[in-house]
Amino acid sequence: MVIESASFVGILLLEGEARVISTDSRGVQKEAYLFRVPCVTLLDETEWVETVETGRNKVVGATRMKAILKAALDANPDDTGTCPFGTGAASQKICNVLICS
Repeated sequence: MVIESASFVGILLLEGEARVISTDSRGVQKEAYLFRVPCVTLLDETEWVETVETGRNKVVGATRMKAILKAALDANPDDTGTCPFGTGAASQKICNVLICS
């Protein structure tokens, strides 16, 4: 599906509801990972190697159409692995330190 431009919050809402995301954006790769949405990266490499190592991100390049389609069709949204970027509780821990100090 192709849509008109969306705001940042609108993009996040769309990413969170997607079945799979194809992107050449390094930021969207990580957002997809954090939303637990499979990602097909249309670049030849990524600095987010953790997303590839856990299987949630496939780096296929932008010109290999068969590889892009296969990665999108094979995407598994049922990933339940742990997140190497933390639990998402950092802000609560920071507030607790600030309030208790």
